[in-house]
Amino acid sequence: MLAGILEENGVICEGINFDKGARTALAFVTVKADGDREFMFYRNPSADMLLTPGELNLELIRSAKVFHYGSISLIMEPCRSAHLKAMQHFHGTVGTFPVKAVDTTGAGDSFVGALLTKIVDDQYVLEDEEKLKEVLRYSCACGAITASKKGAIPTLPTALEVETFLHVGVSRFHVFLYSFLYRVWRSLSY
Repeated sequence: MLAGILEENGVICEGINFDKGARTALAFVTVKADGDREFMFYRNPSADMLLTPGELNLELIRSAKVFHYGSISLIMEPCRSAHLKAMQHFHGTVGTFPVKAVDTTGAGDSFVGALLTKIVDDQYVLEDEEKLKEVLRYSCACGAITASKKGAIPTLPTALEVETFLHVGVSRFHVFLYSFLYRVWRSLSY
């Protein structure tokens, strides 16, 4: 099911392994009345926890432009220290976008997905702090847009949505987007 959703959205899934003896980890997300989220995970153990080195497609990993693994690695040493040390090489700040958060589920995934996509598109961005700041601003916009809608995967923004958001500003984005979509719908109706 999840692999099918990924494929429908243009993700190459040849590196996915399936384990007949274990299930995919599940995250149940509850949005409380105050907008805060509560997570409950089913990992008893889940397939990702059972992956062995022998199951890795090393050719696929070597050919990848980016190799990303889950943020759970920030919990355990020595990965946590390695991540924190790598982050010390970036100096400066990137502004965020104040939005009315409807549901923050998926906002972090949206940010990371945008960041990795931009790095894949131009790996030299990591060597130019100004370019990196632009990419981080773009990624922040993706997270902000995602948080301003209800849901997770369906709320991930398109490149056009992000460019529009960055161009017209936060306060006018939704009005602009809905106006644009309405005009497109009207033109298709005739």
